[in-house]
Amino acid sequence: MRWMTALCLSLAIAGSSSVVHAADGSTIFGENRAATLRAMKKVQRSLGIKSCLHCHVKESGKVVYKTDTEHKKIARSMYFAFVDTLNTTGKANLEFADHGKTVKISAVRKAKGEDAGIHLTMVVPGKKEGEAPQTLKKQVALPAKDQPIECGTCHGGKLHFVTE
Repeated sequence: MRWMTALCLSLAIAGSSSVVHAADGSTIFGENRAATLRAMKKVQRSLGIKSCLHCHVKESGKVVYKTDTEHKKIARSMYFAFVDTLNTTGKANLEFADHGKTVKISAVRKAKGEDAGIHLTMVVPGKKEGEAPQTLKKQVALPAKDQPIECGTCHGGKLHFVTE
């Protein structure tokens, strides 16, 4: 059953089976299904997700992986914007819709100095019409030397790590 949850998350981040599986059967997470499942278990722990239904929908009693949902779009965007871009350029910005409102997240990786770490800023719209947006800031530690930034670097087992 654990492998099923991991598979759900892999598909959530990757988007659809046409994106996940290349012609040779490999995925964006590994060379085969087992590698993908191992990677998704890591993502699952990083985000504190317990169910495939966080990102997927169920129809006729079965989980439908191909259906695109808001959570899948956010997960995919976060993965590519923060894991890929932050690792390569040291800066990342992302805007996404959440419950009909635009959320903005930016990150800057500072490798040296007293304030070394990943500096995150999240601008969350007001909950009520006309209410000013909130700006939330958080700094997280850099991963160990020679380790890449991953989902767990910032999330640390919490889906909404900035707002908690």
